[in-house]
Amino acid sequence: MSLHYKDTWGVLMPAEAPLSQKKAIAPEELWDKKLILSQQSIESGFLQGWLKKELNELDVAATYTLAMNAAKMVAGGMGYALILDQLINTSGTALAFRPLTPRLTASIRLVWKKHQRFSKASEVFLQEMEKQFFWEST
Repeated sequence: MSLHYKDTWGVLMPAEAPLSQKKAIAPEELWDKKLILSQQSIESGFLQGWLKKELNELDVAATYTLAMNAAKMVAGGMGYALILDQLINTSGTALAFRPLTPRLTASIRLVWKKHQRFSKASEVFLQEMEKQFFWEST
């Protein structure tokens, strides 16, 4: 189910990092940084396209599947995470988020296994999602 909502890709970094002073981050500003990339973005290849570099030309320090783990790696000094904006709340933390430039967005989708048998609660949830959001089946 594709929700009519887009989130913005950006860089999660320590708030005291020099790049945090910028309003947006360009690809070449990350070429010499230790990067933390989502496993999904590596598999799809779209971030490498935005970065204008192949993976073997980048310093990929780690990968993540859960945004919270990426935030912990950034807080631990492992590098800069390329992440969606609305996944980590940086308010009141030692972390900062800056969007990418040129802008890169992602459509948000609700997914489940093919031929999934839903519980009654799951069926009600999906019905409510349909009422609350404009969506298209994909």
